Parts: sequence; structure tokens; C-alpha cells
Amino acid sequence: MRHRSAHLISLCAAGAALMVGGCSAESPAARAGAGASASTAPSSSPSAGLLGSHSATLAAARAEAARRPVAVQVPGYPGFSPVQAFTADPVTRGLDLPKNARTVAWWGGGTMPGEPSGTAVLAAHVSYQGSKGPFTHLRSLPAGAIVRVRRADGSVRAFRLVGRRELVKSALGQQDLFRATGPAQLALITCGGTFNAATRNYSDNVIVYAVPVA
Repeated sequence: MRHRSAHLISLCAAGAALMVGGCSAESPAARAGAGASASTAPSSSPSAGLLGSHSATLAAARAEAARRPVAVQVPGYPGFSPVQAFTADPVTRGLDLPKNARTVAWWGGGTMPGEPSGTAVLAAHVSYQGSKGPFTHLRSLPAGAIVRVRRADGSVRAFRLVGRRELVKSALGQQDLFRATGPAQLALITCGGTFNAATRNYSDNVIVYAVPVA
């Protein structure tokens, strides 16, 4: 996975806003394609090198798409819940969460669950318009509980919960969550702390950490 970094500033269940800021690099597939076209020797067909580069790029894109998370199963919530990729708006630096309680957002600018390194980030509401979702009881899950992520290719990756933190939202950006290097882990994020009925906001974020099950 290409290196990216960002800081999560706030996650609001009622406001449905996840603020991130970061940078992205050219995709590995694009870099591979550029290298192939630059190094391909001329042949009898002038377009042969370009066609080969396009095929390699397409194959890499399909392989990456097959690894994308499409559903997550959290203990205490029935079945698998759908996962959708969300990216930060370059202007507002905000990431809108799904307009329902059941769907989970995967930060598409980061590592995918099941990759050999980096932290994959999944975020969801505690509740939305009176409905509870898979992350409603996130802070009460015991260590050792198993979270399962289904990928687009049908494979399922299991993760074992190893830790939990609750902190004020202003401190969330200081956490080393958004990285594509280091040990592989999964971070599940939702709201916690005190709920302000006037602003319809929670004061804290709950982060649950999980590591791959061999």
C-alpha cells in the first residue's frame, strides 16, 4: 500500500461528519504502468508497449478492488453490516458518514483490512435517527472478541480485539491511527462520552483496536 497519513479530528454520530486531513500519492498501479511504458522497447507494433502497460494497470486495479472491505461483523450485532468507502473532501477536509446506523464507513484513503501492514480504519454512528448500529456497543466489547471483515473477493479476515481507548475528540488527531506502515491492525471508531442534546454531539471518541487472527 502507498504511504498516506492523516489526522482524524472529530466523529459526530448526529452530525454525521468525520474530519480528516492528509495527502495521497500516485497509486502503485499508476506507477507500475508508467514504468512499463517507459521501459518497453519499440516493437513491430507501436502500440504494443502502451497496451501492455494498460493491461498491467487494469490487472492491478482489479486486484486492489478485490481486497476492498464490503461488510463487517461485530459481536452483539446480527449478521454482517455493509461497508462503504469514503474519502475526505479536498476543500472541507470532511468525510460524511452513511445516512443510516447500519452502514459502516471505511476510510478509503488508508490501508484495507487484511493488508500485511498499516492500520485500517472503520467508523460508524453510535445511533442514527433512533436506530442502533453495529458500533453501538463498541466500548463494552471484551478483549478477545472477534470482528470479521468480508472483502470484495468473498474472503473473510478475522481480527481479535486487544485494546480500547476513549478520549476527547480534540485529542483524536494526535493518535497514530492513519498509517500504512507498521504492524497490521484494525481500528474501529465511534462516539462516546457525554451527549449534548442541544448540539446533538458526543464529547468523546471510542477507539477499539484489533489485530489479525492467524
